[in-house]
Amino acid sequence: MRALPVIALLLLSAVPTAAAEPDLSYSLYRVEVTAREDGSATVLETVEYSGYLWPLTLQKTIPTTNVGDIAVRDAMGPIPFSARIEDNLTVLTFSTRQARGRYTIYISYTLYGWVRFSGGSCSVSSWRIRNFDLECRTFSISVTGPPGYYPFLSNPRSTPDYGDPPSFFYSTSIPRGGSFDGFWAFFSKRTFYFLSVEYVISPEDVSGLELDIIFLNPDLDWQFSSIVSVDPLPSKVYFDGDGNLRGAFKLGSSTGRVSVNVRLLFDVSVHDPAMDPENIGPVTDLPEELQPFLLPTDDWPCEDPVIRETAARIVGSEMNAYRLASAIMEFVTESLSYERQDFRLGPRRALELGLGDCSEYTDVFVSLARAAGLPARGLYGWAFTSENIIPSPHAFVEVYLPGAGWQPLDPSWGDMNGDYFCRIDASHLVRCIRGRESSESWASLRYSSGRAGISERIREVRILQMQEAAQLYRISAGTHLILASRTGNGVWLSLAENLLRQAEDSTDPDEIIRLSRLSILASNGVLESTAGGGIFPLTVQRIVFLLIITVLFVLLVKRYMRGRKKKYRGRTWRKGTYTRSMCRITSRAWSRGSGSWSGRRESLRHAASGWRRR
Repeated sequence: MRALPVIALLLLSAVPTAAAEPDLSYSLYRVEVTAREDGSATVLETVEYSGYLWPLTLQKTIPTTNVGDIAVRDAMGPIPFSARIEDNLTVLTFSTRQARGRYTIYISYTLYGWVRFSGGSCSVSSWRIRNFDLECRTFSISVTGPPGYYPFLSNPRSTPDYGDPPSFFYSTSIPRGGSFDGFWAFFSKRTFYFLSVEYVISPEDVSGLELDIIFLNPDLDWQFSSIVSVDPLPSKVYFDGDGNLRGAFKLGSSTGRVSVNVRLLFDVSVHDPAMDPENIGPVTDLPEELQPFLLPTDDWPCEDPVIRETAARIVGSEMNAYRLASAIMEFVTESLSYERQDFRLGPRRALELGLGDCSEYTDVFVSLARAAGLPARGLYGWAFTSENIIPSPHAFVEVYLPGAGWQPLDPSWGDMNGDYFCRIDASHLVRCIRGRESSESWASLRYSSGRAGISERIREVRILQMQEAAQLYRISAGTHLILASRTGNGVWLSLAENLLRQAEDSTDPDEIIRLSRLSILASNGVLESTAGGGIFPLTVQRIVFLLIITVLFVLLVKRYMRGRKKKYRGRTWRKGTYTRSMCRITSRAWSRGSGSWSGRRESLRHAASGWRRR
């Protein structure tokens, strides 16, 4: 697995060169970069001289040839300039006016294709400025992202502004002859993804072929995922011990190519909670149900003497879970260098070699965390980088912090990109969680004879606008309802039907998404309730969810009954303020054959004394 970082471009730019007068300096050198959603960036450079300035001929280098809208001016108006292309750079030449005291030049231009988008995130970089010919008392740079984004990372670390549009601000002073090594800003936002995944099986005289695949994991606070469609329909849909939604397919005997097509919807948000380490409890304050996430597995040998000794050396006597996890994160990023691997090395071998890709970073962290008494598990899915349009397979980590719950962190991206400790951007997509077992496999084949192999291919990836996402949410709710109806029935299924019906009647995208999500959760509740044997543990989070769904169902019934006219013995009645009624409502039924809703008449029973005549 590989997850390449978004790399800042540190390109060369020349400071306008002035005569070396003893009292001449830059009192201000300010660079303002504004990113646009079309990929361009507008730049305004403000250079303020302090002291006596003779008329000078200056040169300004812009680190690209894809530039336009160039303008140079001062307080008196536009300044003539010339531009030439030189070694893939644009060089501006212009002259200043004579001035005493303070003299300010404004240079503005637009860089086309400068903003790099990757999934639901974008990066903006400024270039390196070297060899300041004068002392710069105040050098500042601000980078403003597109509207609707979140200021997630910057290098060097700077002050974020969480407004809309978001921005970063950095300020320093630079001595004469000094340099500025460039600036990189990374923004992210809530993003809807559509993924079409094809699983191809190549059998050779196979009989009794069965396929089991992981569809998704819906149990993440910062990501909601669902199935838009699956072809063919699985013979069984269930949740495994880690809460992954899986499908089992009985494909029978085959000698030719067999494919299973799954279309998925991901709704991913930026996760950046404000956490105070003092509010995080010790590792001794853990719920009993988290014990499986402290046990060794084949790929996470937390009881290995070397792993235990290393963990003890890292954490020392620290008991605070936040600081303990932070110390392990720092150790992993300092001990490993990113290098793509052809096979999984394992934590001990990775530490010996001092290298690995995202799998090794994950394995080392989880093993050390469990050895230190900190519950940890692996997250597996995809990540978007600046180098690809199709997301790359990726692995990272979740740790449990008492008082904050499960928190994501990415050791490999943290090593190369910056702060990914207990925070994650919207370019990470999680397909499955591995905690009770450490396998990276997403599919398994079983057959009684012959040979067969399986491969996965992402056929299509799209980033959706709100309106399109709402429509796919509604389709996805119908798909989950069909899958749930093949498994069981009851109050969960009735609730899912009612919520989907309301989503179909709504025209507001936000309301469609909200109702469709609730319908999907209710359908998943059918699958959870039929899992049996404690496969899907009843955590506090799920208990709260059950209570919310129950209250919502009661409110829906009350809303349905409110103001509805009732008929009794040929007369029209309306429910009174202080009267009671007995009624029985039968919900609509889903017609599987036509895929449409067919209503059934309501059967109402009530006493005449319970109603007043209108």
